[in-house]
Amino acid sequence: MIWQSCSESSVQKADFRRQLRQAFDFTHEKLDCLRTVSSLESLPADDDFNRVALNPTATYEEIYRAAVSASSYNFMLADFSVFQFSWTATDRWRLAYLPNPWITGVASNKDLVEEWEALEGLAPHDDEAVAQLVSELPIHSAVPPVRFEIDCPQYREIAHPAAHLHIGRHTENRWPLSRPLHPFSFALIIFKLYYPELWRPKSTFFDYTGDDCFDLLLIDQLQKMPLVHAFSDKERGSFHFHSVPPVDT
Repeated sequence: MIWQSCSESSVQKADFRRQLRQAFDFTHEKLDCLRTVSSLESLPADDDFNRVALNPTATYEEIYRAAVSASSYNFMLADFSVFQFSWTATDRWRLAYLPNPWITGVASNKDLVEEWEALEGLAPHDDEAVAQLVSELPIHSAVPPVRFEIDCPQYREIAHPAAHLHIGRHTENRWPLSRPLHPFSFALIIFKLYYPELWRPKSTFFDYTGDDCFDLLLIDQLQKMPLVHAFSDKERGSFHFHSVPPVDT
């Protein structure tokens, strides 16, 4: 059977908004790496951004600039990377992380921007002034854009997994997931993988001794999402990302 139901993986709009705010609170309060906020609601479709993002000839720099110039993001991190969280239906939503192509993952450039801000007396909200300084740096694109999508109506066994990740720009690289992500778990994964200097000080797997371990928080969040029902036995035998539920003792 090619088409299957994934109704048990559904997320209501109010739940999506709550999870979005959890991602924001974690960014702001736990990591203290928030630069600015554009919206704490599900992002609506933005024609200007989509026109650039869906253009196969557009560069990543152009896509990133389109998102920032149109404020087509939920919130921006200290390094000018942005998160986009969009809910369309209970079985269709999109989560995206757009790193800054000039400084994300490049420690020397990040330090240089902080020096500029200090020298110019720029506050974190002076985004346009700092963004102009950043754009004069060489583009590294050290960290890839990452996008999670779940679209149950488009599910097709093996060919188009309902829940999948896009890592980088290639549109056909769909990395299947047997468990969907929500805004909070997606943000946690991004911070764990691409911001280790912020993550590891609060991980018991890196010598932290407190009770509020970030890695355990991520595990807890992943276990709260049900398995994707639109995921066949054949797909389970193929390559996919899978978060194993805890074993009862």
